[in-house]
Amino acid sequence: MNIKKSIFYCLTLVLLLTGCDNMQQETGYPVTQLKHQQWLSEIQKRFDAANRYANQAVCIITGKKLQTEFTSWYRPTAGIQWFIQHGLVEEKIEIEAGKYTHYYYRLTDKGAASSPNWPYSRRSGLCFGSVQVERISRITPTTDQRTTDIEFIYRIDNIPDWAQEMMPQLFPDMKEGKISGSARFDMADKTHLRSQSGIGNYYVDEDKFFNAS
Repeated sequence: MNIKKSIFYCLTLVLLLTGCDNMQQETGYPVTQLKHQQWLSEIQKRFDAANRYANQAVCIITGKKLQTEFTSWYRPTAGIQWFIQHGLVEEKIEIEAGKYTHYYYRLTDKGAASSPNWPYSRRSGLCFGSVQVERISRITPTTDQRTTDIEFIYRIDNIPDWAQEMMPQLFPDMKEGKISGSARFDMADKTHLRSQSGIGNYYVDEDKFFNAS
C-alpha cells in the first residue's frame, strides 16, 4: 500500500511539473509567433530607447571635438567647409609671421543646437532626427527557429534644413523618404525578446562621408 501511494504521488508530481512547464511555454513570448503589428511596436520602442531625446537618429561624427568656444586646430577636417557653409561652424584664421597659419573653429548657435553633449568623448557629432517605423515588410524565422529576421520600412522625422541635402547620400536606397531596414531577434529568456542587430542610431564618420562625397 505504501509503495502504491509513493508511485501515485511521484506520478502526480511529474504531471504537475509537466503542466507548469507547458504553461510557461504557452504563456511565453515565442520569437516566431509575433505578428506584424507586434513586431512594429517592438522595433519602434527600441529605436525610441536608443534615441532618448528624439534628435540623434543620425549623427555626423566630427574628426575632432567641436565646442562653442574657439579651439585651435592644426588643420581643417574633411567636412569643416561644409559645416561653415551651412552655418553650423564658425572659422577664424590667423597667419603668424607671414608663414604660419593657425585655424580656430567653434560651433555657432545653430550648430550647438544640433550637437549633443558627449563629455567623455574626444569627438563630437552633428545630429538630427527620429526614426518612425511605418510597416513590417517581411518576417523570416531562421531554420532552427531560435532567431527571426525582420525587414521593415521606416522614415526619419525632424530633419533640419541643413541635413536635407545629405539624406540621399546618407541613405542611397531611400525612395520617396522611405528607407528599408532589417533587424534580427532572439529570446533573452522565455518572456523577453532580445535585439541582436539592426536597431540603433546611425553614425557616419565625417572623414569617410565627405571624402566619399
